[in-house]
Amino acid sequence: MLVTRAPVSMSVMGAMTVIYLVWGSTYLAVAFVVDTMPPLIASGLRFVLAGLLIGGLVWGFRGRRALFPRGRAILTAGGIGIIMIGIGNAALALAVRYVDSGLAALIIAITPVWIALLRLTVGQRPAVMTWLGIAIGLVGVVALIGPSDRAVGSVLWAGVLIAGSVAWAFASFLTTRVEMPPDAFAGAAWEMLIGGGASLLMGVAVGEQVGDLWSADSRSWIAFGYLSVVAALAFAVYVWLLTNAPISLVATYAYVNPVVAVTLGVLFNGERVTVGLLTGGVIVLLGVVLVVGGERPHRAPAKDSVPAGHPGDVG
Repeated sequence: MLVTRAPVSMSVMGAMTVIYLVWGSTYLAVAFVVDTMPPLIASGLRFVLAGLLIGGLVWGFRGRRALFPRGRAILTAGGIGIIMIGIGNAALALAVRYVDSGLAALIIAITPVWIALLRLTVGQRPAVMTWLGIAIGLVGVVALIGPSDRAVGSVLWAGVLIAGSVAWAFASFLTTRVEMPPDAFAGAAWEMLIGGGASLLMGVAVGEQVGDLWSADSRSWIAFGYLSVVAALAFAVYVWLLTNAPISLVATYAYVNPVVAVTLGVLFNGERVTVGLLTGGVIVLLGVVLVVGGERPHRAPAKDSVPAGHPGDVG
């Protein structure tokens, strides 16, 4: 019997283009922000603003009950936000001062590998393709951070990025196993608000000065506004895609975003594409493709079947 696939609509393709370009560009935008802004304070503040924006939209379109669900949902969403934003995004904000944004994107692209490994803790056995992807992905990370001509400091900050991607994966893994707000947008708003607040507090605790924001240059402020508004609204597009597009298509952002990030870093930030970066990047992306393919569900999309967001932005 001949099986035909339903054509992908123009709206879905347009939404995927937004996710590819906007999320792929967040790494360069973060690099521009922290160039002249205190990294933890700037990261925290932009997530708080994004949380207020998304939360206001939820209240306006879906009502107060959607934004303030009963039970412990807000607290658990806040805990997830602290891990994702207070640790995962903080690692990115700190590291891109010393590591090229394209390299950062490639290292963080390994997040689906950590999620697949975490599933072992609850007795879920990955498919053979997933195991192969995990092995290849880890080899790719070693290739990315291991060139002998890289400064020790850069290698250490690459390690910070890996730790941040593990934190992001752990939070994504927990999201499917704890009580969260029924409305996904409300959940994201609380994650941004509480996680961003935690990042702000950490910035102050380590000596960053809020007043340093006002001495930042215009490029940093433009990037800050872009991340606070455009990148945050892209999350709404992502949530819409989860219920309107094949999960296998949505998941492709996990290996398209790093390609976009590397390209933008070269074009607009003078970043170099070395043989080591190309080799390690290709290996990492091959591993991620195999993991995403191996983890693809055979039924309706489930939250833990999709690589949940990335540290360039919540979602």
